[in-house]
Amino acid sequence: MMKSRCALTLSLFALVACAPAAPRATSTLSLSPVLDGGSYSTGGGLTIAGEIQNIGGMTGLCGVWADGDNQSVLSKGRSGTVISRGAAFIGGQALHRGLGFMRQIDPVAEYGGQRANCVVTERAWQPGDQPRDVTFRIPRQVVERETDGLGGGYEVVFRQTGPGA
Repeated sequence: MMKSRCALTLSLFALVACAPAAPRATSTLSLSPVLDGGSYSTGGGLTIAGEIQNIGGMTGLCGVWADGDNQSVLSKGRSGTVISRGAAFIGGQALHRGLGFMRQIDPVAEYGGQRANCVVTERAWQPGDQPRDVTFRIPRQVVERETDGLGGGYEVVFRQTGPGA
């Protein structure tokens, strides 16, 4: 019984440690947030819109993301995992790794003014910082692969190509 409790407790701690960063705040994006994203080799894609903001004297990262309407069944539902592997940078320095905290929304023509989830980073807000100073990087990823053992099969790849929703 005691071993079961210890195992359960350790399992819970492991799950919490692996959980994506929870949003610490919400905010409205400016009228011209940074847009990025990418596309899947099977068609469709995703768009992220984000920016940095001054949140209590610290650099906050705020953003939303949207799946394209034309997703293949092979890539549908994969964008949350794809963006969770992305990162935000300021001046070539990593600001925050993992974009899974961002709020999912439906694709829209204008992402400015959207209500966004934010995380407060450990970086102090710097004089001269601007919301558009942030860049996003989402690594190339194989999101689905199936082989038949005879050299045939398929592979679905995500590539950062710019807004794709």
